[in-house]
Amino acid sequence: MEPDASLLDNDTSYELTDPEESRQSLIIDLAGQEEYWVHIYPDAGVASFGQVRSVPMPQYPRRSIPLPQTLASAHRRARSQLRKHAVAAQLRICVTLTYEVESENPVEDVDDFMANASRFYSGKFHWAVVTVLSEDGEHRTHHHVLLPRNLQIHKIVSSWGKGIVHVGFNPSDGDIRRMVNYVAHDFPRLPCARPRYRRSHGSTTEPIRLRATSLEEARFLAEGFVPRESDDAVVFDGLYGARGVVYWDVLRANDP
Repeated sequence: MEPDASLLDNDTSYELTDPEESRQSLIIDLAGQEEYWVHIYPDAGVASFGQVRSVPMPQYPRRSIPLPQTLASAHRRARSQLRKHAVAAQLRICVTLTYEVESENPVEDVDDFMANASRFYSGKFHWAVVTVLSEDGEHRTHHHVLLPRNLQIHKIVSSWGKGIVHVGFNPSDGDIRRMVNYVAHDFPRLPCARPRYRRSHGSTTEPIRLRATSLEEARFLAEGFVPRESDDAVVFDGLYGARGVVYWDVLRANDP
């Protein structure tokens, strides 16, 4: 199966700031390395693997203005973390809240909306919010709110009286990941000093960490955590050097 990387995972390529820049200055020489790491997140339906670095990453003083590649790396990590959280917490509903008139307190607005939404959920309330302010002068302030499925979603969104509300439902884990990639398009527009998103905590457990002695063994270990009943696993490998990632839909007892 040839996966469509642009839809499922937009972090499968390494973009150079200068296309003409020599890759040799960026790629660590992994020749002769025989140890591989494998990280599995069963509750998020993802496993990644790659070679252990032969030398530690160089440490440089923090810059007052981050380099473009530093920001791009931070965006990729944020997308990856948000995908894991959204799948593990089953945030299948994406609500986009817009404004007819710009608000003076958009964070307070969405906090009030979330406080009202929490009343419609029992037990632990998981969520995530991406707030995009109109600081660049080109995009109007809006919020992407990720919620677990709820039959009373129409009542939840009716509390927002400040503009148009868009609601989308994502039936599979793959759809949840695509949805996160979509809302993550706003990450590069967010100021460096602000968090890229806010979310609830406690949705994911610590990953299972394994070691392997070859790339084939690492991939075998990663794919070994895919449930036998799951026939929709997607594998990306050779992303950047000897690395890869496996995605699958997590089978849950309460799924319809």
